Amino acid sequence: MVAWGLVMTLTGIVQNYSGLLAARFFLGVTEAGLFPGLAFYVSLWYPRKNSQFRLALIFASASMAGAFSGLLAYLISKMDGVGGLEGWRWIFILEGLLTVVVAVFSFFLVWDEPATAAFLSEHEKRILLDALNYTQTETSTAPQLGNKHSFKWKHFVDALLDWQTWFHCLGYWGMACSVYALSLFLPTIIKGLGYSAALAQLLTIPVYAAATISCILVGYYSDKTGQRSFFTFACYTAVFVGFLIAVAPARFIPGLTYAGCFIAACGMYPAIPGLLTLSSNNWAPDAKRAC
Repeated sequence: MVAWGLVMTLTGIVQNYSGLLAARFFLGVTEAGLFPGLAFYVSLWYPRKNSQFRLALIFASASMAGAFSGLLAYLISKMDGVGGLEGWRWIFILEGLLTVVVAVFSFFLVWDEPATAAFLSEHEKRILLDALNYTQTETSTAPQLGNKHSFKWKHFVDALLDWQTWFHCLGYWGMACSVYALSLFLPTIIKGLGYSAALAQLLTIPVYAAATISCILVGYYSDKTGQRSFFTFACYTAVFVGFLIAVAPARFIPGLTYAGCFIAACGMYPAIPGLLTLSSNNWAPDAKRAC
């Protein structure tokens, strides 16, 4: 997170197009492992049957951030000229610095695993570790932490040669492309429907708010029913249908394009926690799951 925040901050001082491309490249490099890492981290703290709802809460925070990022960006852009910098530069600088501050606090507040957590009593640690070690699913009776190993290159090779790894990578890549496409171009899409730039930013808020609710509800019911694949497939289908609706001729039915963005957003944000939960629930040992 520190590297991510620093790259974002430095993006605010680039001086040419080449520098911007380089900054965006390294931003992607530093950000890429965040959500897979969070999925692995959640698997160290929560039993399989309770993991998707927790991941959904984490990812819902991303969609909720999208709901306010447009408004925040609009307000920060009013700093245009402060310190001799354009408004868009201040957006990267301030949000990047905030990320660095949060990362520093996280280092001291986020514990690696229950066994080392200082805020848990010994009794609480035993309860949590027992739940993790003996949790079961309908298809697996393997302990969640009982097969824990230190990292070995063999685990990396095993993960690399496992066809499921590539299947999940393809699914994650496809949905990540959809998420970033919507988050980056939603204001532009709405502006193209005939709204001003400021109003277009505000009209992104309902889309992200709906996506947040969808993400939490799908995560909750997936854990409650124990169904992962069904909900994940349904979310992918919603994204496909939503994008089909969104490409309707906007000059004839502009509201239909906006509705399509709603449907797509409500599918893509819960889809990624579902896919990550599938992988973290079904791969062992820990070292292979981390890869």
